[in-house]
Amino acid sequence: MSTKTYQTQVTQFIQAKREKVFAAWTSVEHIKNWFAPGAMTVAHAECDPRVGGHYVVHMDGRCLTNVQDESQKKLHKLSGVYKEIIPNEKLVFTWGSESEDRVETLVTIEFKDLNNGTNVILTHERFITVESAEQHNAGWHGCLDKLNHYIATL
Repeated sequence: MSTKTYQTQVTQFIQAKREKVFAAWTSVEHIKNWFAPGAMTVAHAECDPRVGGHYVVHMDGRCLTNVQDESQKKLHKLSGVYKEIIPNEKLVFTWGSESEDRVETLVTIEFKDLNNGTNVILTHERFITVESAEQHNAGWHGCLDKLNHYIATL
């Protein structure tokens, strides 16, 4: 018996070279500046970007004031393991959250040259509900938008 799973995909063009965009995903100093959607901030980040290495990100939603879902107003603790790394081309890592009953999903990020910039293609899969996939889609849109603005300041 197979269980149906869901996925989401988000694409973001960033006016920067792949090396710069890839570095923003693999450096704690960069991650702290953008890896949380909207008004959320990154309270803590760790990363060991090698196959088998771990990452940890704590997204802080306690500062949010204008939200419909009060469950967003907390510290979201995320962690995972890097499964595949091709420098400046691809990142694959597991994704788990304490607030999701430790359901482990998989994130694949591809970095493609496009018009003197980088097209970031993010696929997040293995969700057990369509609602979770949709929530993560919105979150990833917010994160990638923040990444785009952050890289423009570098």
